Amino acid sequence: MTYSLRLRAAAELERRRRQGNTDRSRPLPDCLTPEPGEHPAAFLARSLPKSSLIPTGDRHNAVWEWLASLQPGQPAKPRVEIWGRGGAKSTIAEMACAYLACTLTRRFALYVCGTQDQADLHVQAIAALLEQMGIPRAVNAYSASVNWTAQKLQTINGFGVVGVGLNSRVRGARLGEFRPDLIILDDIDETHDSPQAVTKKLKTVTSAVFAAGSADATVLFIQNRIHKDSAIAQVADGRAEILLGATVTQEPAVRDLEVERITTGDGPRYRIIDGTATWPQGQSLEVAEKQINEWGLQVFLSESQHEDAPDGGLWNRDRDIDPYRVESAPPRLTLIAIGVDPSGSLGTEAGLVTAGRDDAGHIYIMSDDSMAGTTNQWVQQGISRYHRMQANAIVAERNYGGDMVKTLFHNADQRVAVVEVSASRGKLVRAEPVHQAYEEGRVHHVGHFPELEREMCTWQPGMPSPNRLDALVWVCIYLMGNAPQQIATAPIATPHPYASTF
Repeated sequence: MTYSLRLRAAAELERRRRQGNTDRSRPLPDCLTPEPGEHPAAFLARSLPKSSLIPTGDRHNAVWEWLASLQPGQPAKPRVEIWGRGGAKSTIAEMACAYLACTLTRRFALYVCGTQDQADLHVQAIAALLEQMGIPRAVNAYSASVNWTAQKLQTINGFGVVGVGLNSRVRGARLGEFRPDLIILDDIDETHDSPQAVTKKLKTVTSAVFAAGSADATVLFIQNRIHKDSAIAQVADGRAEILLGATVTQEPAVRDLEVERITTGDGPRYRIIDGTATWPQGQSLEVAEKQINEWGLQVFLSESQHEDAPDGGLWNRDRDIDPYRVESAPPRLTLIAIGVDPSGSLGTEAGLVTAGRDDAGHIYIMSDDSMAGTTNQWVQQGISRYHRMQANAIVAERNYGGDMVKTLFHNADQRVAVVEVSASRGKLVRAEPVHQAYEEGRVHHVGHFPELEREMCTWQPGMPSPNRLDALVWVCIYLMGNAPQQIATAPIATPHPYASTF
């Protein structure tokens, strides 16, 4: 019994000695210290030879230079970085921690995410970088590592990272004697956050996260702009009333992006026809095109281009389009037509929208081939779709030089039946019966047509109507039988099986 008590006493003494000897900080070797004037990206490339790519686009370099300018104990201007999905947001934030572990211009980074699970993943990624660089862990007097868990890291020279989620306790975060002097906000917003959820997150950031920081703490808020009322969107435009005066950067994946929907042997897909990649080394136009086809165009536009989902126009996507969207049209349609709204000049877009009507009078929007190009190009596009769909007619607006549209199509192909519709009435009057048919669930989009739907959901009476929308209105009015029309060639063909080659 006495022997057992002696062992217990020795074990307790050892435990207390270990607790009292956790501060064993030692400097890093010279090879893990940036040279004077060495760019952070160059230092990391030297220190992380296994890393395939250190981001060095314009937006990345701005953050690297900001990190290089940090001074110990001195406040720094916060940064709000709105980058597209796939733009190396988290990579930069994680590598920033690895860089600061070597410079010690910041001693303690608090890495904040929407959830604790997300924060843990980022902390583990930082741990992998530190280990790849050969930065030793903090140890106690017995060479046992301390503060090295899924949620917390501490290096031998005293640098530390703690990951927290907004769904966990934040206030009072410390690492030894230090309070956070760098706060990184990453993955805060979620696609389906309600206004109440966003408000709660902003309140937590203000009252708990920022309150945990040291007097010289600075902030890096880095996130894609998921929607116009997300937390980072409200911080960037000042609505949140926090981080006022911060440097704000908002950069899409592709500037001046233009895409077209094409049909290949493998089915429909999107192709980028114009634009400039803002990070060509890591998210080139080829990569962006692949992401568009994998994620869907609307997701790419929202999460990589910072474009809001269209709303506020005569049509509403949630009310008028999505509930009646279908994957395929009926196998037999009684009438198929292609609406054409000619381009006004070279380089402007011509609207080309194909739709069909079934026996019940429902209309199915089957393709949007609208394009910018020469007159001959959009005429040939219309003719190609006409034959591919075995259409009954091309429906065109007469105000493009009187009989010119009919002449253009007939000069290219005499077999094409052209129906000319009058544009004498106002655009709103023409659009109203089509809009009513949408509200009643009698018009169905076969798949998704992002560009067309954007025009529909942003156009308001009094605005110039875009070409895709005009082409849609004309073909729908023709199929509904409400158009003043003039058949300009052979009689309309008899009903035929729907051709599913779009």
